[in-house]
Amino acid sequence: MEFDAAFIGTGRVAWSLADAFVDVGYFVRFASNRTEEPLKKFAEEFMVDEISTNIKDIGKFTSKFQVCVIAVPDSVIKEVADTLAGLPLKFKTTLFMHLSGSKTTAELSSLKKMGAMTGSFHIPQSFPERKATRLWDLPVCIEASSVKAEKMMLQIARRLELKPVCIKPELKIYYHLAAVFASNFFPTIIADSMKMFELAGGNKKDYFKIFTPIIETTIENIIDNGPENSVSGVISRKDFDIIQEHLNALDSDISTREQLLTYIRLSEETAKMLGINLKITIYQKRRSG
Repeated sequence: MEFDAAFIGTGRVAWSLADAFVDVGYFVRFASNRTEEPLKKFAEEFMVDEISTNIKDIGKFTSKFQVCVIAVPDSVIKEVADTLAGLPLKFKTTLFMHLSGSKTTAELSSLKKMGAMTGSFHIPQSFPERKATRLWDLPVCIEASSVKAEKMMLQIARRLELKPVCIKPELKIYYHLAAVFASNFFPTIIADSMKMFELAGGNKKDYFKIFTPIIETTIENIIDNGPENSVSGVISRKDFDIIQEHLNALDSDISTREQLLTYIRLSEETAKMLGINLKITIYQKRRSG
């Protein structure tokens, strides 16, 4: 089945999804964005039929799309849905789906009341720029308000060569937490590692020349063997004397006190995962004090 689409919002994720749509033969019939310049670039890139900075203009083109992609910040999904629900749209034959990883179809309840199919379609990938990122072979989390909506989103996912996973609305927040832990916090750990390298006298621009191999190997090991089988270093060796030296060094410099807390937390969690009894002296002193 062919699907033509409308896009409300033309940000980073919208660019990649629209690119995937066009690549498989879908058409973007309408696009709306609050600011005109990015909207014009989006329309030019994906040969959009009609554009407007006012989403209410979507009501003029109701016969031209079967899917409405709500690609806006989480905080305004409900507002956009409520606005769309007040327009003369063909709700019963249209799927409205947002792209949030944490928000559920509850944000689209006003559209569901109008008889529309509703759902969320989240691709757990980083989209750092407003340009197309290839999506095929990536997973997509599908959460739907009805069997019909789920079936339609599964059709779209498979046409785009995505790997769909369906999830219940009440459990979606844990799915999003999984994505946050997998992606959002990793750059912070690398930033702390870079700081340690600089304290060692290293030049920040040389960091990845030295540490890229160990970062890549660790990630590959986690993927191939699981996290519990991918730990090397002082904790897995139960080298408690070196761990204490690490703690003393981090505690002695006021500029690394935040890294000290991170080290303690991660060391405890790593030891627990490996079934190792790790006693952190400094942490015990600070708790008791």
